[in-house]
Amino acid sequence: MPRPPRIADMLMPFLVVFVFALMQTLCYWVTRNVILSSLLSGITSAVLLARPVGPIRLKDAFLPTCMPIRSVLSGITAGMISIVATALLSELVQLSDPTAQGLAGQLDLPVTWVTIGLTGPICEELLFREGIQGGLTRKGMQPVWAIAVSCLLFSLAHAGSAQRLAAISSGIVLGSLYHRSQNILLCSLVHITNNLLGLIQLRLLQGGATTTPLLDILGSRLLAWALFAALVICIGVLLWQLFTCKKKEIVPPSN
Repeated sequence: MPRPPRIADMLMPFLVVFVFALMQTLCYWVTRNVILSSLLSGITSAVLLARPVGPIRLKDAFLPTCMPIRSVLSGITAGMISIVATALLSELVQLSDPTAQGLAGQLDLPVTWVTIGLTGPICEELLFREGIQGGLTRKGMQPVWAIAVSCLLFSLAHAGSAQRLAAISSGIVLGSLYHRSQNILLCSLVHITNNLLGLIQLRLLQGGATTTPLLDILGSRLLAWALFAALVICIGVLLWQLFTCKKKEIVPPSN
């Protein structure tokens, strides 16, 4: 029977993410470069997480999942729907996104797409899902509370109301997917897709595209709110299926 987590175990993730956010702020203040500050703060976080929270299981974190195909599809679909739902809600309430403004002038650089679209999501999944959520669960915390803590810290580590809203919604889905799969492969896939779509949208906006594409397509704010509610319900159903679908037992072959 796992022992209850100690107070130090519960406080350490908050300290790690506080230092991560502080380093990111200081690096950006010195360099005025979103990409460089993300790289420097990411390296610092990786060093901090070498022992205190996890430690991160680098080998197990990338092992192929043994989830049934139904659970895989439910988790990935929930992640993709959450991307659309968050984008729609951001347009409806017109949230600010300072990170997007900082990236606007760096979209022609390949390093932007590699860092924000690929390595950044994988590192964040290692930090928040494998390191914090997984570390707290392995130290005795109930999975639902470990998901809540990692989701909260995931949102605090992002700047701007739009980024924090996206982090909360995606954090719930990614945390549920990690709890079910116990690795970050599927989580990273959803996270990478989210970031790449965000970069593509920024690129299109530079070409004069509308800033509210979903609202313009729907043509009505009432219809947009109704669609958002339907998407939230779909995410809830998919996450319920993700948790209730039983894992297939592997039966050894008979001699």
